Amino acid sequence: MSERRGELRMATSKTASIVLLDCNRVMPATVLDISLTGARLKVPVPVEAGTAIHFSFYGDAYRYICKVAWSKEYEIGVNFESYTVATSPSAA
Repeated sequence: MSERRGELRMATSKTASIVLLDCNRVMPATVLDISLTGARLKVPVPVEAGTAIHFSFYGDAYRYICKVAWSKEYEIGVNFESYTVATSPSAA
């Protein structure tokens, strides 16, 4: 079986949060592995391939804008499309 990923992935088990952009639903996730271009996440409910999400680690200011590339029961693979940096309310 050939490897389709363009980047090496690093195994992890970090807690994160995702937002399903089509319905604005927030849910916890566990990052199983991550690379420069994407990640594999464990989620509490199935999420369809093609779904747009925001993904961020708890306590991190970066929010990654992603597209679900594949879905298999309670695991999803996402491609990072871009990111934003959260601003604190006191900075406004």
